[in-house]
Amino acid sequence: MIAKLIQHQFYPESPFDLFTLRLRGTQIEIGEDLARVAQEHHDVDLTATPIAETDLQAQQRLLSRYCPVLVERAAGVANYFGRDRQALYPYSLPLVQEPPPFACSAAFLGEKNGGFLVRNFDFTLRSFPELLGATVAEARPMIDPVYLMTIEPETGFRSIAVVATDLFTSAFDGINDRGFCIALLAVSNGAAQFVEPGFDAFDEITVPRILLESCATVEEAIALFSAMPKQTVFIPCHYIIGDRNGNAAVLEWNETSGIGIVRREKSQPLLCTNHYLSSLHHAIAKEGHEEESRQRLVTLGSHLHKDLDDDQGLWRAAEAVRISALDEDGSIIGGTLWTALYRTALPGLDIHFLKQAKGKDTVYSQAYSARFD
Repeated sequence: MIAKLIQHQFYPESPFDLFTLRLRGTQIEIGEDLARVAQEHHDVDLTATPIAETDLQAQQRLLSRYCPVLVERAAGVANYFGRDRQALYPYSLPLVQEPPPFACSAAFLGEKNGGFLVRNFDFTLRSFPELLGATVAEARPMIDPVYLMTIEPETGFRSIAVVATDLFTSAFDGINDRGFCIALLAVSNGAAQFVEPGFDAFDEITVPRILLESCATVEEAIALFSAMPKQTVFIPCHYIIGDRNGNAAVLEWNETSGIGIVRREKSQPLLCTNHYLSSLHHAIAKEGHEEESRQRLVTLGSHLHKDLDDDQGLWRAAEAVRISALDEDGSIIGGTLWTALYRTALPGLDIHFLKQAKGKDTVYSQAYSARFD
């Protein structure tokens, strides 16, 4: 059941459309409602996209092993389009043609009251064709639309996540009702890659959704992340995670170096920006590219040291490392698209979205809040 669907009237002042969505029911009913929203609001039509049977079977095997609730949810997607799961690909409801992530800053801290995750999501305001050098009139940004989405199934974990690019599989950051939270950040070496995704591994923006649907603790997430097949189809990413016990970690992985896990003492904040924190390294590193990321990490840490466990202090710390990317004419072409604060003890979040980016000015929205009933 679609308990709430609101389109917030930001655009044209905002670079993207914002929706808040709350779904309740069985996993099948939630899948049907996700498909309904994708088709009615974004013209998604899975019946027009052919899929090879071998690819479909590979994806079904992958999800059946690592996240079976999504197989059940996919049955609802197929139901909505009036097709059997074997006749279409129900594991994706794409809102854009290419997946994003980019910069970002995040920190998890505090034993008191469980823990807090504060994060900035930073990305370009350009469209995918513009990133490839094409000039396209009236092109919308790659991160558009954005959903603040709450899923409350009758069985399984409930979750709140910031979703873009794909209604079914993506989550850029989020929290579940067990107090487990996660945020995705790019680990950039100065170059993006565009690889045709395989069906036998999870790409970088699907990993958070799988962990939110499956894990209650940091230890469970580390085990699942280490076991699950992974692939990079756009930009390498790492993930900062935390739970209501105050545990936290950064999960890292790449094709050449394997897996790296970074922990910290509970009394210390765990910080994360856009360079590897473990011993992992890029196969091809771009000299000097990590410098800005490391400086942001230092700036973030200096603010958190002053304001540990204070809500307003956490917001100030995040604001201190917000970024704006400027074009040659000085206009804003990217930067911090949202700032979110997650609380694990009473799971939920407060979030400010970029509302206006005209000329050299940025304006952020009022705080939107999401909690479990």
